[in-house]
Amino acid sequence: MNLSDPIYALGISLALGLLIGLERGWHEREVEEGTRVAGVRTYGLLGLLGGFAGLIATNSHIIVVGFGLVGVAGALAVGYAINAKRGDA
Repeated sequence: MNLSDPIYALGISLALGLLIGLERGWHEREVEEGTRVAGVRTYGLLGLLGGFAGLIATNSHIIVVGFGLVGVAGALAVGYAINAKRGDA
């Protein structure tokens, strides 16, 4: 494996996450500032995390990726619960 292969894979996953975040932000551009839950930065980071999980899965056990998925799902659930408690959801 070439050293640039993981960098390209992470770049593609980051770019896809940024595109999804940009599209979501564009559709919610009329929403009041501060009420949007996720945008370009959030989806970019999630895309990059997914890219890292894919690289880890190719080099180690799939259980590591499962723990990462549970961690991200837990963080998103906590964020949603906080927004729901404030009445934003």
